[in-house]
Amino acid sequence: MLQTQILQLVAALARDDRGEILKAWAKKQEYCDAIEAEAAAFTWALKLASLGGYQKTMIESDSKLCIDELMVTEILY
Repeated sequence: MLQTQILQLVAALARDDRGEILKAWAKKQEYCDAIEAEAAAFTWALKLASLGGYQKTMIESDSKLCIDELMVTEILY
């Protein structure tokens, strides 16, 4: 029996104030649903920003659900 493997990647970009790409990262992600993958990408991007010494961070996403959850978490904490 053939097994199908699903490869998931998450990516993050660092841009300057003009939108120019300064750095890009990508890594394999354990298989999970799209919302979990997006949330994992958020967490990873924020960690990369912190480790890279970036002082201002903006998260962009096409996942309204994840952005809404991030905003609620920010308000609560």
